[in-house]
Amino acid sequence: GYHSEMLAFNNLMYNCGNYLIYATGGGTYNFKQNTFAGYNIDFPRKTAALSFSDYLSNKAYNDLYIELTNNIIYGSLGNELDIQKKSTASVRYNLINNLIKTTNTGFNNNFLNINPGFMAVDSENFELADNSFAVKKGYNLSADPHYTSYLSTDIKGIKRIYPSALGCYEKK
Repeated sequence: GYHSEMLAFNNLMYNCGNYLIYATGGGTYNFKQNTFAGYNIDFPRKTAALSFSDYLSNKAYNDLYIELTNNIIYGSLGNELDIQKKSTASVRYNLINNLIKTTNTGFNNNFLNINPGFMAVDSENFELADNSFAVKKGYNLSADPHYTSYLSTDIKGIKRIYPSALGCYEKK
């Protein structure tokens, strides 16, 4: 995203080189019930799975607003979520009930550095195991304006019952 507006619901994004999401130049980003898995077993990766910045150019910056709810943001690095404020532009974020692998301890109301319990990372199966921590941890999104169109079911069409599982896969 380059000073973009991006909405993403019920997606699985994994092993995409350095970044799964790279958003620069500010913008508005609304991600709910996604699984972001940055493992890249076959080659090294040095950047966070999700990276956001207000930086547009040496002389231009834009406001940045990030809303993340019920996502899994996990991978092989110590920090998989990077939010950069490089100017006096407004950088605001609302992070609720995400499972995040991070070195930042300031993400309150989230689950930090807890293994999500994917079925089989080595074979790229990012569904949740029966004993996954992420099961029944989801914030109730039934009042969200995108609920009926995108959030009432998971990526496979399974109905979400709150508290839902985190990420794109529901687990009964």
